[in-house]
Amino acid sequence: MVKRLLLLAGVLVVLAAGGVAAVWWTRSGPERQTAQREGPTPLAGHRVCADHVALYFPGDEQMSRAAASLAGDQQVLKVYTETRQQTYERFQEMFENQPELRDAAGPDSLPATITAVPVDPASAEDLANRLRGQFTEATEVEAITRESAGRQLAERGVTDQPDPCPASGEWPATR
Repeated sequence: MVKRLLLLAGVLVVLAAGGVAAVWWTRSGPERQTAQREGPTPLAGHRVCADHVALYFPGDEQMSRAAASLAGDQQVLKVYTETRQQTYERFQEMFENQPELRDAAGPDSLPATITAVPVDPASAEDLANRLRGQFTEATEVEAITRESAGRQLAERGVTDQPDPCPASGEWPATR
């Protein structure tokens, strides 16, 4: 009887330890926790710095359908959206001090966009490759990684590197 109680106590300890480990594992990185997934979120007010995939669409309807599909994708942690009008407004703000660039684009010349942050940051390229085949209506699908962005900046003569990306995958909003 005592052996049986000790065995039962040992099994309970192992099960409890396993439960604690599972909770720790799923909560050890909230930015990578699939349980925290939400539906598509407007990009406005977010400064995504995590490796991600950018998808560009000719219209808002195509972008909205794709965003809804991506919200249920097990390889995608976060989905941010931007309508063509929102893209235009952000473009106007970005180039407010460069009127020759600012005035070169109209609301109809800029795409609706999706920023998809993968669950595994190292898989942005693989995710982009898969999404190219899945969303053929997208005019472009590109993986944007901190490494590739750093190379592009260096090619343009920019030597300052951006601040480290926080674990949340977003820099604090500046506005």
